Amino acid sequence: MEKDVEQSQPQFDIENFTTTLQDTVDTLELWLIESDLRQNGAHSSSDILRLIKQSCDMGYMGRPKATLLAEAVDCSPPLIVKIWNGPQYQKKEIKETRLLTPSQEEALLARVLYIIDTTGFIIAIEIRAEASRIAGKNVGHSWHIGFLDRNDEAIGTIQTDKREETRMKVSKEDVPYYESVLENENKNIPAELFVNADEVGYQQLSDTRRRSIIVRKKDINKYLHNPVDRSETRVSITQCAALSSDSLIPFVIVKKPLRIQEHHIAETRDGIDAILVESEGTTMTGSLFCNWPHSDCVPFADKQRQKLGLDIRTSAVLQIDNCRSHLTADALQICALNNIKMITLPPNSTQFLQPLDLGIFESFKQYQQTLRRHNMHDTTEKVINIAVSALQQALAPDNVIKSFAEGCITRKVTND
Repeated sequence: MEKDVEQSQPQFDIENFTTTLQDTVDTLELWLIESDLRQNGAHSSSDILRLIKQSCDMGYMGRPKATLLAEAVDCSPPLIVKIWNGPQYQKKEIKETRLLTPSQEEALLARVLYIIDTTGFIIAIEIRAEASRIAGKNVGHSWHIGFLDRNDEAIGTIQTDKREETRMKVSKEDVPYYESVLENENKNIPAELFVNADEVGYQQLSDTRRRSIIVRKKDINKYLHNPVDRSETRVSITQCAALSSDSLIPFVIVKKPLRIQEHHIAETRDGIDAILVESEGTTMTGSLFCNWPHSDCVPFADKQRQKLGLDIRTSAVLQIDNCRSHLTADALQICALNNIKMITLPPNSTQFLQPLDLGIFESFKQYQQTLRRHNMHDTTEKVINIAVSALQQALAPDNVIKSFAEGCITRKVTND
């Protein structure tokens, strides 16, 4: 906190004070101030200036010039300005830059209202995209705030419900049972062979924060259905990481058509940077999940066993949620044939026990948003390339180990 007392205060010279102000201040008032200073003592330049300001505010004297006061009190002129205007005074440079003309802003508002009437709502990034198109250059990340303030009679902001608020709570009895199963089944399992898998989705126009949507002013207190069948680019990735901090290649579900050549141009190599599979949508199905162990999980387990000098008789553990598509007969058979124990989380417990949810995916989405800022019109191939890059950043070894620890899973080091 700044102090208005100067750091080095020489002894106050009352004679200089009187001589300097005698031609400007009323003689009687100057004598009273001088007497007060001699009686109470001059502790600082600030105290003297406040005493003079008090006399001026009460109308006993006029305000002397700042340069004259600075000479009389032996202080800097900025201190006088600060005392006179109060501690809250700040000199502000008023700079106003208008990206859109009034007619352009009217056109933008009309476009926003049209989108609201057509789809039910609009979000901030869409407003910024429309404004950038009209202005011919990118607007700032928070430009929409001023736009909403200027047009608050026509549009307003409401908060959508958090998914966590409607999610069922985990049963208290399930957690201790799960922990006991986890402890019994994981005895003598190397950290390199204990892997956790989960799926993460990314939508082009969504982010990790609670969503704000813009609607007509008259609808801000209404319950609005938030549609999910939007046309933005979507990505679904199955990611797996080991307790040893090793990570598998991302398994990316791409909505038809899968254009391998376009992905290569976007610098995503199929089978090296990511495993790309084609589907009607981006949701993990039973058949797609059976494809994942064959192409990703089983080769990883074999490689880890080879690195440790072990064979298939050493079990590996796959920790995963209890989604129905993960528990098909074919998936269980593939895991059994490759000596991979599949351990599922208790129902509705992913927000408490799923390591990747606890420490990786939030960082992934933040990295993804940072990499994609001002690039909302990227192609699907570019979005996937950025997603793979963001996952590589989020899957730093330290993050992976901390995520497992958040899910109550830690490495046990023995002396042998």
